[in-house]
Amino acid sequence: MKVQTEYGRCEWSIEADYVHIYNLHVEAKYRRQGNCEPLLRKAISEIRATGHTGEIAIVTDIPHLANFYARLGLEVYDFYSGVTDIDFEKFEESIVHALAWAK
Repeated sequence: MKVQTEYGRCEWSIEADYVHIYNLHVEAKYRRQGNCEPLLRKAISEIRATGHTGEIAIVTDIPHLANFYARLGLEVYDFYSGVTDIDFEKFEESIVHALAWAK
């Protein structure tokens, strides 16, 4: 699902037992002006309107964003938690492949 405002957008998907917010983007000219919070609140509201009462997750490894997301009631996960070197190498390989394909 996708939420969009004049300031930016984000997407979310329902997983087995939680909802994941991803692809959060606020347009550069609207950043640091308080525009992310209404966007996230709109996404949270839409998620709750589906009847989902459980965890809403978001991923970041940036401390001030983690604090901000947690303040909104989101469960914050660090992208690098639990990632092994092998997993990272496979991820990097898939990105290189995708970039080559896009050319």
